[in-house]
Amino acid sequence: AVSEVLVDTLVEAMPVFYVDPRQPIMQREKDAFIAMHPQLVEKYLGESVAIYQGKLIDHDRDCVTLLLRIRERLPDEVVLITEVLPEPERILYLHSPRLRKIA
Repeated sequence: AVSEVLVDTLVEAMPVFYVDPRQPIMQREKDAFIAMHPQLVEKYLGESVAIYQGKLIDHDRDCVTLLLRIRERLPDEVVLITEVLPEPERILYLHSPRLRKIA
């Protein structure tokens, strides 16, 4: 049927989730952060850092101040801004809800 062909075409043409084409660049910045993490913990624990092209380019205790500086300096560039914590990556634990039948 024409409607099925149309739906199939639309599904193939438009992915369910948008994937930013710059995602590989951000992954490289994240990988650089993880590689630098031991040195960053020694100097910048608790601060936010900005990683650009695999290098630390700025840091600040206030992440908003850092973000504003980076946006002004590199408005259209991919820059990883993240807090330096004891572990390089946060682990999130999500508990799924349990549904109970109410009698």
